[in-house]
Amino acid sequence: MAITLAKISVSGSFVEVYDGNRRLYAKPINKKYGDALMGFTGSSVSIKEGAFIKTYDEKGNQISAHPA
Repeated sequence: MAITLAKISVSGSFVEVYDGNRRLYAKPINKKYGDALMGFTGSSVSIKEGAFIKTYDEKGNQISAHPA
């Protein structure tokens, strides 16, 4: 399993994470508070959530958090 795509949903309320055409998971975001997709690699996704940048693995488990 590898992350091949991470994008903001059409509604703008979620970061969707994919392996090919299969959605692995979606994380809710709130653009009112400046939440945003920061980037992704083959094994992680970084999302700015409020005052922190949180990194998640392929299964959606948080693996780190840093002040933004």
